[in-house]
Amino acid sequence: MKSLFTRLHHRRGWSLVALAVICCAGCSGPERWDTSGRVTYGGQPVTEGHITFDPVKPGTGGGFARIVDGHYDTRQQGRNHPGGPHRVTVAAYKGLKNPKNPDSDVALLFPAYRIEVDLPTEESTMDFDVPTDWGKNNSAK
Repeated sequence: MKSLFTRLHHRRGWSLVALAVICCAGCSGPERWDTSGRVTYGGQPVTEGHITFDPVKPGTGGGFARIVDGHYDTRQQGRNHPGGPHRVTVAAYKGLKNPKNPDSDVALLFPAYRIEVDLPTEESTMDFDVPTDWGKNNSAK
């Protein structure tokens, strides 16, 4: 016959296993999707910048990507998104204020461009064209 200590220790071990299985069942979070596309400013490719995808519904985590030579891709130095309504922000850089100092601030090509879109719940391509007059008539909101 097993001692009381052995029986309690055995039960506690199985209880911990059951608890771990229950906890892990809900850990995966929402499914996420990659998006890529072109980013232009007045029809011209944005040379350098970043794009962010912030969900309108909080708690699901957003996505982002670098813009390089007019293109972005969440698979390349970025993070995918959960789909659905998002606030998209595009920031484009003119370049470093002081090219000899890589730690210097960057100058923005235009104030942050924001738009709400409904991102698909599948891998997708979405292009963004920032109007030329955006930088003249708008400030970062």
